[in-house]
Amino acid sequence: MKDLKQFIKTTIREFLNENWIDKRFNQNPKFLYHLTGEDTINDIKNNGLQIKYSKQHKFENGIYLADSIYTASNYSFLDVNRENYYIIEISFNNLDIEYMKPDDYEMIDLLYEEFLEYEELLNSIGIESENEIYDNIKHIYNSLNYKHSLFICGQLLYTKDIEPSKFSRILTKQETNKFLLKK
Repeated sequence: MKDLKQFIKTTIREFLNENWIDKRFNQNPKFLYHLTGEDTINDIKNNGLQIKYSKQHKFENGIYLADSIYTASNYSFLDVNRENYYIIEISFNNLDIEYMKPDDYEMIDLLYEEFLEYEELLNSIGIESENEIYDNIKHIYNSLNYKHSLFICGQLLYTKDIEPSKFSRILTKQETNKFLLKK
């Protein structure tokens, strides 16, 4: 019991320690992950991940990468045609930081929800229309970098093609599920 109390006390102290946030914010993940379907995997194996196929973006074309297999696999439910999916693992060190941007989908949604929470405040400073809110969100988004995005939503947008030689491995849905069940 004494060990448990000490553990809880230490854990809470570490959590509240300001250095914890700084350390986590400044630490890049070892790998990044991209989910794709059975319909695209062969082309990706041959030609890599190409930004010209980016469909779900708000500001610029790019490849969405997650900081965990779990986060990447969560997107499998968005496309019913992707019953069998693959997760491509890419070493962070194989990518160029210059092309890493904040996720322009999840981050924008999170910022928008946050803005709506403060509707009264927004009205008091003269921001009333949805277009004005969106313009302010875009301004805030443009002041962020990929580390903010990884820290807040576990994802980033990579704005350059990723050739197959950069892939560490490709996991099937079954391999992903085995991995997730071990965690």
